[in-house]
Amino acid sequence: MEKICVQATKDGMAEIIRSLTAHLEACRCSGKDRMEFEIAMEELLVNVVHYAYGDGDGDMTAEYEIIQKDRRNVSARIVITDEGIPYNPLDREDPDITLSAEERSIGGLGIFMARKFLDSLEYTCEDGKNCLTVEKNFETELSPVETMIYRYPQLILTPGEGMSGSEAYLDITRRGKLPEELPNPFRGSPKDYLKNKRTPAGNIEMLFLDNREDFERFVQVLAYRCENRAIPPSMGAVTIHNVNNWRKIGEHKKQYLQSGGTDWSQEFKSFTSVPENYKDTLVIAGSGGYSAISARRAGFGEEEWLQLSVTIRMYHEMSHVVLKRTGKGDGNLILEEVAADAVGICQAFGSYRPDLAKLFLGIEEPEYRSGGRLENYLEKNQTIEDVRPGVEERIEQIDQYMKGLKRGRRDVFKILLNMYEECF
Repeated sequence: MEKICVQATKDGMAEIIRSLTAHLEACRCSGKDRMEFEIAMEELLVNVVHYAYGDGDGDMTAEYEIIQKDRRNVSARIVITDEGIPYNPLDREDPDITLSAEERSIGGLGIFMARKFLDSLEYTCEDGKNCLTVEKNFETELSPVETMIYRYPQLILTPGEGMSGSEAYLDITRRGKLPEELPNPFRGSPKDYLKNKRTPAGNIEMLFLDNREDFERFVQVLAYRCENRAIPPSMGAVTIHNVNNWRKIGEHKKQYLQSGGTDWSQEFKSFTSVPENYKDTLVIAGSGGYSAISARRAGFGEEEWLQLSVTIRMYHEMSHVVLKRTGKGDGNLILEEVAADAVGICQAFGSYRPDLAKLFLGIEEPEYRSGGRLENYLEKNQTIEDVRPGVEERIEQIDQYMKGLKRGRRDVFKILLNMYEECF
């Protein structure tokens, strides 16, 4: 057990709570459980501060052990001791919370809340010491990567040639045979996040992965069906459509059977006949300069450019989802890329930057820059010279359209949809 000894003061109380909270945060204990625990600990410790030593000074000690029982559960045991006046705060009767504050007798509510928020609370007095033993169980919050592994267990598989046809892959993705053990093969990062963004075409889920290797493995497993395909450096984000989410099917089955349903086979056919019931769309973005452009080339500081790049990536990919859901796209992948870049640029900078639009695609100079993103979208037998004029025309169209808008922040996705209605 770890031990911390402090003066029985408010500052000492705060030091104990800070130390405990830091350990619980490191274990990713849920915010709700941590809040309840902090309230309970404050109520218990404030009794020591106010009553243990009267007007004198003294110390209080917290010995604690925090154990990660498994991936989803943490237990904490804390023993609080002082050498003050013998005092059992648990002797007080619980207040009658049905009465108004004016009608209730003073005191007792803090200990009542502590009992409510803790799993176990005991008092003893031994060898001249007051001793409170506290126990609480915590649920942990899954990291973004762990959330994805739970939802799509194929992420535990190692990408390789022919994996899309392997029994292990098909069992998970096609047959819903989900493994009980879900080891995490990803490095993860505190910067990873999973968010939902509201758009005119509905909510879009976004996953950011700070580690490049994690990003590439996610793309290989989810976008390329666990095949070990090379991911070009200029690819920093991808939108994955129609990913089977067997957890949604399992949850529906549970609710169906609990409600008295008896023909799951027929219900399964009915439920899965609607793709929106169980197929997910996910935007995944990685770190690094947008379109593999360095901060120096883009004209920004390193950290600033990395942050701007994430914004551009996320809004670029979400633009594709918005166009697909609304049916506004014109079917031209390259020109849609130009429009999606425009959305990302406007969100990141507050206005359109045609110079950056050209830089991202490799057409900032009269001669095409090898490694620019434009070459990623060429169809068979197409050349840069074939598509460049149309791309430059689209960039000019967007620039003129943006200049005609009133100044001020606007919903970039509404601007995108309006552009397709009015210009393209």
